Amino acid sequence: MYRLDHDKAEFAGPYNDFFEEICQFKGFSTEDEFNLFCKKVLEAWPQANEHGVNKFNEYLEGIEEKKENTISTPWGGVFITKHEHPLVEKFLVVKGGHYLSFEKHDEKEEHLEVFEGEGVLLQRKGDGIAVRRLYPGVEADFAPGEEHCIIAPKDLLIFEKSLDHKGMDKDLVFLFNPS
Repeated sequence: MYRLDHDKAEFAGPYNDFFEEICQFKGFSTEDEFNLFCKKVLEAWPQANEHGVNKFNEYLEGIEEKKENTISTPWGGVFITKHEHPLVEKFLVVKGGHYLSFEKHDEKEEHLEVFEGEGVLLQRKGDGIAVRRLYPGVEADFAPGEEHCIIAPKDLLIFEKSLDHKGMDKDLVFLFNPS
């Protein structure tokens, strides 16, 4: 089982009710349980909190128009700004109401920084999965083998800088997929 470590400090103030809702979930061990948790995050997220999305729409439009250096996905897409193997720099453009797979990488090292929007990050920390609030300025690093997932109740723009030794998007190990 992937045990969820809920940290009340991550969800203070207007996020208290949200925190109480997600604390009902102690963890997940199946894809159905993973999807149930992610959908609860999307449903329970406070509606009044808005962090502006200025570049999000521009990048999403480029993805939808299938511009060069973009990849369309069910959750939004990727806007690649630099690719000099093994270095990859890109924006993850995650549409509100969507979430990514719970995944890990064998060799890939990642650094993320939230540029716009709000969301939740699930990230392996020791024996549990930390549940973190995402908002502009929050950064996260993932070592190879570290499970993680991004959940976007609101439109979310995240810059990712990674060393992807196997080649871009060739080092993905999907543990649970969105349904």
